[in-house]
Amino acid sequence: MQDFEKQYQDLLACNELLKEQHDPSLTSEMEQTFKKFEADYRKFELKRNFTGKYDFNNAYVSIHPGAGGTESQDWASMLLRMYLRWMESKGYEVDTLDYQVAMRRASNPFLSS
Repeated sequence: MQDFEKQYQDLLACNELLKEQHDPSLTSEMEQTFKKFEADYRKFELKRNFTGKYDFNNAYVSIHPGAGGTESQDWASMLLRMYLRWMESKGYEVDTLDYQVAMRRASNPFLSS
């Protein structure tokens, strides 16, 4: 935590210097420092949120499109794909226990397209 405080104080000091004089190299240095600070803080926050008593347990996710026809089925598919990619990018092991393919309504040959 002290590392974040030091980085924050450095950013404040750099900001004060920029208020006094505009230096392009100092601006780019501050932007890089801020990006690193922000990324480090996000990682820290994620770790902090998952250090509870039950956080070592598995999570079960269920997605049900419900009523709404093909649009809700498409949305559920996109949501599933988004969650799977996020979990895999974070290094979580993913097992799909059940997946039911949506039945598409056949087109009616008597209706004009």
